[in-house]
Amino acid sequence: MMPAEAIAGFQLFEGSAIGRFLARWPRLAAAAGSAPRRACFLAAVAWAPLALLAYIDGRATAGVAVPFFADLGVQVRFLLALPLLVLAEGYAHRVITPMLGAFISRDVVGVPDRPRFKAILAAATRANLSLWALALLVVIVMIIGRQIWTWASALPESTWYGEAGATVTGWTPAGRWLAWVSIPLFQFLLIRWYCRLVLWAILLARVARLPLRLVAIHPDGAGGIGFLDNRIYAFGPLLIAHGCLYAGVIGNRILQGNGSLPDYRYEIAGAAIVIACLVLGPYTTFFPRLWALKHEGRSAFSSLASRYVQEFDARWISGTKPTGESLVGSPDIQSLADLGNSYDVVRHMRLLPFTTKSAAKVAAWILAPLLPLTLTMFSVEDVVRRLVKLLL
Repeated sequence: MMPAEAIAGFQLFEGSAIGRFLARWPRLAAAAGSAPRRACFLAAVAWAPLALLAYIDGRATAGVAVPFFADLGVQVRFLLALPLLVLAEGYAHRVITPMLGAFISRDVVGVPDRPRFKAILAAATRANLSLWALALLVVIVMIIGRQIWTWASALPESTWYGEAGATVTGWTPAGRWLAWVSIPLFQFLLIRWYCRLVLWAILLARVARLPLRLVAIHPDGAGGIGFLDNRIYAFGPLLIAHGCLYAGVIGNRILQGNGSLPDYRYEIAGAAIVIACLVLGPYTTFFPRLWALKHEGRSAFSSLASRYVQEFDARWISGTKPTGESLVGSPDIQSLADLGNSYDVVRHMRLLPFTTKSAAKVAAWILAPLLPLTLTMFSVEDVVRRLVKLLL
């Protein structure tokens, strides 16, 4: 079985039951299949009616404590985070799918186990494209998700979507669109991503239980699956979307006078850790296999090293140097060095298929959208003055 055959039809981060339904109409399927078009369309559905209704109601730029265009959280949520969630699907699919093929091309999954490997990918695809799962997700969003958001969004003051203390029934037309369309749409995209990450974790856990052909002395330092670390950037857009979402929330609080950026440092750190765990967590399913491999490798190389150094000692140190043989340039010396290098590879083998450098990149992607909020700590004049001092 070739890599292309094993991953043929795999759809975990892209595709849905809606896409399968639209496939009956080629033109609609082509339009829906374009991630940029889909992202722009959904962002317009979520944001444009809010702006129009708020303008008609006289709450777009003034008239209430928080006008529409002063609500940073809404602008960031629907104009940045929502499109990124959509674009992240195709991006992750294009990056992750070839990576899964590496299990075959690098012979990590042996020939007898390749049908099982293909079945694991097919099961993940079926779960992602399940119509029942889609229907359940819609019910959760429209009933539970909307109720939770309504409870969490109690109005302490008059805003563009309602008066202070108002419930959903007392909100403005823009507020009703927000509650019934925009928020459920965003929650649907977000929760669907969480479901896909759960399926991704299950997929990797099932792959980890296969009799993988891992080697403790593999130079990638992860037994031969170090290629997983090279593709973590596949989740970059998703992480940036979360950072944008949180930047909007924190930015709203700061602009409304509820503290400064340093006041939220622990909250920001906690959120970054949770979001990073969502992406890095699935890779920890390989920990038991890598731990056992490292333990077995150290034991095996320790026994081999003991036998070799005893023979080396008997040949060159404790015993008599063989007649006519020179110690300089002896292959025994080179073999001893190679054995030591191999043992070092085993001793420093990672127990997780990603590096601390990749974990740092994940944190950077999450925190990058928060950097503009540092401008709330300084005036424009201060920023310019500091830049001038730095350059001159």
